[in-house]
Amino acid sequence: MELLIPGLAFLLFGVAIAFFVVPKIAPAMLITGSSVAIALALYLHYSKFGNEEYARSTWQNNLKIYARWVIIIAVLFGAYMFYAMNNGAPMPPIGMPKVGGGIESVFETAASRIGELVRKGRVSLD
Repeated sequence: MELLIPGLAFLLFGVAIAFFVVPKIAPAMLITGSSVAIALALYLHYSKFGNEEYARSTWQNNLKIYARWVIIIAVLFGAYMFYAMNNGAPMPPIGMPKVGGGIESVFETAASRIGELVRKGRVSLD
């Protein structure tokens, strides 16, 4: 905790230099600075806590023997849900929309639509 504020100040100072002084190489400087900062943080963490701290926090390693059965059950459940959602019926085929065409097809569509509206009495051509 004693290195948190100076570390943040150093990082902000580095970011300010990277983006205001040297904008062409700012990503490279940030990647390099971040790599150095995380390496230093890992070194300080391991020197302070050591490996015995992690041995007590890995109780879940005993559950690894059940992992394959959990995956198999999850895959089977997913397959059943896929079958249940589709109700076992095949999906109806979907036709491809007509793409392209010229101005003639636009006029033909407009004429057929106007003719349909005239037949229904919604439009009059008088």
